[in-house]
Amino acid sequence: MSPDETPPNEEPAADALRPTCELTVATAAELRAELMRVTARGSDVLIDLAAVPHVDAAALQLFAAAAAAVRRAGHRLLLVGGRPAVAETVRLAGFADLLSTGP
Repeated sequence: MSPDETPPNEEPAADALRPTCELTVATAAELRAELMRVTARGSDVLIDLAAVPHVDAAALQLFAAAAAAVRRAGHRLLLVGGRPAVAETVRLAGFADLLSTGP
């Protein structure tokens, strides 16, 4: 097995984004560029929201588009570590399936 191959019974590692600012219309262009970069790699995508104080509809729309893109490629997008208010915003917007409750 070459070093680039995933051993049997193991999932490929996820590409991770760890934003540290509000994800709003003001930061949407930067978030979109980062999401395009990681989704193009063809692996699972993890977005760690632990340091994100607020998300708005622009960010939620980008999460949905990125999730659809990685799903078409046979992968998944997960949002992890969200503060209670951020997680609640994601849930209320109908994207609870993107939230990870595990490690």
